[in-house]
Amino acid sequence: DSTGGSGGGSGGAILIDAPIVENKGLLAANGGAGGGGGGNSGAGEDGAFSLGAASGGASETPCCGAGGEGAALNAPPRGGSSEGLYRAGGGGGSAGRIRINGKQITAGSASPAANVP
Repeated sequence: DSTGGSGGGSGGAILIDAPIVENKGLLAANGGAGGGGGGNSGAGEDGAFSLGAASGGASETPCCGAGGEGAALNAPPRGGSSEGLYRAGGGGGSAGRIRINGKQITAGSASPAANVP
């Protein structure tokens, strides 16, 4: 197959708007990872429900490159590898946005970091 890897999807958005907000867990809008280059290569992982980045898809080595990681808390998306002879892996998707509006906010974990006015 003569295809390069597909790019990872963006993380989307989370908006919470309430007078009192208690985040007792995790909010995540992480980007998905890129797929490996070539027809028999692996797909990139979906954006993880964690503080970590999604892993890129494996390559159909030695002809192709691996997919790049998706963006997460403090990690930008990574480009796909072009180490293969023919087909590069797809780049990772960017993180989405998290915004919390409220008068009383108890923060938990968020990836990427939440925007709180």
